This record gives sequence, structure tokens and C-alpha cells, in this order.
Amino acid sequence: MVRNEVRILSAALAMLRDGTSEFHGYRLVKAFEDSGTPKLAMSTVYRCLSRLESRGMLAGEWRMDPDDPTVRPVRFFHLTPEGTEVAKDADEQFDVVGSQLKLRPAK
Repeated sequence: MVRNEVRILSAALAMLRDGTSEFHGYRLVKAFEDSGTPKLAMSTVYRCLSRLESRGMLAGEWRMDPDDPTVRPVRFFHLTPEGTEVAKDADEQFDVVGSQLKLRPAK
């Protein structure tokens, strides 16, 4: 698994702990922007999400806006049990502060 995939799983676990069980790629990009860690490009995030889903670490679902069918569907992801275990073992751990991800200081 590449470093950015580990970062995404760690971020998803932090959001889950903060009460956000589902997320989409744009949410991750925005959360990383002010995290104090290297930013992730939108294309990188979506490639990583696709690979993590194909490995069974994330599950995704396309959703339409029921009030406006002209809006493009959005793919929402959530951690699977396997993805949660990998995220717990990751070196990088994040905390959610507002809408941002903050790298937890090393112990």
C-alpha cells in the first residue's frame, strides 16, 4: 500500500471517530488542505479511493440528490472492518479539528 493510501485510511478513521462515518473525495482534499501535512491532489485522492475500494478497505456508493436530479451523483465511501484495522495500525494518525485534519503529535 502506498503512503497516500495509508494517509487516506488514517483520515477516514479520524473522521469516523469524530462521528463522520461517510465521506467523499472532495471532503478529504479540503480536510488535508490545512492539515500541516503534504496536500493531496484531487486526482491522487480519487485514484487512491478507487484502489482502496478494490482491495476491500473502503466501500462506496453513488448517490443522487433526490431534490435535484440534474446534479451529478456523488460517490460516498466508508471504512470496512479490514480498512479500519489497517488504519489503526498506520503510522500517521489524525484528529479532526473543525473541518480540518490535524496530524497527532508523535508519542
